[in-house]
Amino acid sequence: MSLRPRKTWSLLGTALLLALLVVLGRLTWEARTGLARGRALETEGATLEAIAHHLDAARAFYPGNPYAALAFNRLETLAFPSPDAPPNADVERRALEALRTAVLATRSIYLPHAAAFRKANERLATLYARWESVGQADTPESLARRESFHRDKLNALPGPRPLPALVALAGLFLWVGGAWAFMTRGLTPALKLNRGPALGAVLAFVMGLALFLLGLAW
Repeated sequence: MSLRPRKTWSLLGTALLLALLVVLGRLTWEARTGLARGRALETEGATLEAIAHHLDAARAFYPGNPYAALAFNRLETLAFPSPDAPPNADVERRALEALRTAVLATRSIYLPHAAAFRKANERLATLYARWESVGQADTPESLARRESFHRDKLNALPGPRPLPALVALAGLFLWVGGAWAFMTRGLTPALKLNRGPALGAVLAFVMGLALFLLGLAW
C-alpha cells in the first residue's frame, strides 16, 4: 500500500514536468518564429506588418525567453525612435500600442516592463490629445486636459472582477481535486472501480468544471 501513493506522486510529477516543457517549448517556438518574421518584414520595408509579428513574439513571454525579450526590445526601438531617425507617426503609434498590448497580455502577479509601459502611456496620451485637437482651436489648458484624460485611461489596468474570479478559481481546484480523488481513491490497486469514492470524485469533477466555465463566462 505504501508504494501506491509514491508511484502516483511520481507519475503526477512526471506528467506535470512534461506538460510544462511542452508549454515552454511552444512559447519559445512561437517567439522565435514571430521575431524572425518581424525582422524579415522590416528588411523588406514592411514595418507596420513587422510590428504585428513582433507583438506576437513578445506575447509568447515567460521569464527567461530570449526571443520574447528581443521582440519587446524591437518594439521599444520602434516606439521610441532616436532623435536622428526619420519621423513616421504611423509606425510610432502602432509600435506604442503594440508595446502596451504586449505588457498587458503578459502581466500576472506583477507588471513586466513597467517603466516602458508607463512611458508608452505618456507618449500615447500626447499623441491622442494632439490628434483630437486637429482642426480645433485648442488652448494649452484644453490640450493638457485631453492629455490627462487619456493618460488616466491608459494607466488604468483592467482586471478581473473578484467574484467571478473566485468562482473560477474554486471550480479549478474542485475540478483538479476531483480528478486526483478519482485516481487515488476511485480505483483499487488492481485498477477496479471503487464505486462510492469514484462517484464522489466524478461529481466533484463535473461540478468543478461547471463552476470554472461559469466563472470564465460571467
